[in-house]
Amino acid sequence: MPKLLSHPFAAWTSFSRPPPLLKSFIGFFDIKQGVTFISLLALLNKVAGIYGILAVFTGVSLAQVSLYIYSIVTIGLVIYGLQACGEENARKTFIYANSFLIDHLISTIYTAIFGVSWYFDNPHDGRRVAHGDAQKNMMNPDAPELSPEARRNAAQAIWKEERGIATVILIGLWLIKLYFVLVVYSFAIHLRRGSYTSLPLSKPPSTIPTRSTRRQWRDTDNELQYPLLSHSRTLEPSDAQSQLDRFAPDPDSEIV
Repeated sequence: MPKLLSHPFAAWTSFSRPPPLLKSFIGFFDIKQGVTFISLLALLNKVAGIYGILAVFTGVSLAQVSLYIYSIVTIGLVIYGLQACGEENARKTFIYANSFLIDHLISTIYTAIFGVSWYFDNPHDGRRVAHGDAQKNMMNPDAPELSPEARRNAAQAIWKEERGIATVILIGLWLIKLYFVLVVYSFAIHLRRGSYTSLPLSKPPSTIPTRSTRRQWRDTDNELQYPLLSHSRTLEPSDAQSQLDRFAPDPDSEIV
């Protein structure tokens, strides 16, 4: 039975060359900072689904409603990824990377559905279609009326100019999201290999004393200054007294 790949780069493990990992985020920032930025950006996008769900009252399509619901459901996954990144946990980060890749694939499907609808199903004839009372109230009733033919020609001319720009934007955003996936996977692999801290832009572990580190330093100093006292903490009271008696001077001994 073939062994399942734990990540997309696992296919390179049988070759002598290592997988092409990213060492930084856009060449200027630590890769961990990049994963944090990507996760916060994804969280902002998911939270927007809460407000998008209000579009149900304006008569949107079922595909749009399902996208908003999906965004709300996956908010917890992004929060999980932020925690995994902060902990620098390789296993949790791999889970997040796999989920991030699946999210990219699902987003690609939604983009394809909406793109086909917008590029081919939409007539682009300039007609103003109101999906609810709120949109009807926003329409300007005093706008000049055009003949159906003139309105269609004007709308088609605008669509021909904007179609190329819209295509470039969609492809560009898709490639950026794919780059984000590679960043998250690279960070996870570096954590698994233990090579993250050796990257050029990676920050070493923090040397700022925290409450726990100060407590550890204080305990270490006490053990160095009072070794007998620190050792007696682990003994029973009777054992500790016997240890102290060993170091007490003998009153019958002669003083030289």
